[in-house]
Amino acid sequence: MSPALVLVVVAVSLFWTTATVAQWSGRGLAMAQARSLDPLPSVIVDTKERLFLRSPGIEETALPAAPGQTMRYRYRACSSSSRTGSRSGSSAKPGCGSRPGVRPLTWWERC
Repeated sequence: MSPALVLVVVAVSLFWTTATVAQWSGRGLAMAQARSLDPLPSVIVDTKERLFLRSPGIEETALPAAPGQTMRYRYRACSSSSRTGSRSGSSAKPGCGSRPGVRPLTWWERC
């Protein structure tokens, strides 16, 4: 076997191993983050047009019209659990809608 071929095989193996380890590490970190959403901040988005978001945990508020104001709607998504009887026992963050039955977005709903 030629030395050049050995170097190519070693280089490809190193890249493949690095990519696999990075994928496993990223998935593990994402799963750990999804299990503990309480420390994450709530999300507030102001938009010009209505987005018609209907997922649980998202609050829509029509902003009052004012001179020079371009944003018309505000959406809030809470990252802490506000569902009554949740396993973590945590409550909603202030201003995030503490209505019973509201739950935070799951990691796949946030994307």
